[in-house]
Amino acid sequence: MCGARGRLDVMHLDGNEANGESQNLAHGCRSCNTKLGIAFKRIGAGVPTEQYNPATGVPSFAQYCWAVTHHDKATKAHDEGGAIIHATPKSKRIEYARRIADIKRSRRSQVPF
Repeated sequence: MCGARGRLDVMHLDGNEANGESQNLAHGCRSCNTKLGIAFKRIGAGVPTEQYNPATGVPSFAQYCWAVTHHDKATKAHDEGGAIIHATPKSKRIEYARRIADIKRSRRSQVPF
């Protein structure tokens, strides 16, 4: 929207993150995405997101691993796995990704050649 060319996020033009139809998606900077969300809130439209503030608390490492292996990234589906991933704060996603990488690394080193 503002012409930024740096890191762009996916914006939901109708304010509903469950609507993943291509005509509802656009790229925009984080600032524009936030402004769009504020505008939807101001007029009482859209659907508030629970990303980063889930009602059930932070998903455990086991829950996150399940979500990563079951989320359908190819279709960008808003499925149960995606909901768990989005409900995990960025700091925890980084921590969990490092743990997963460590597990993969240790498995590779245990394979006899």
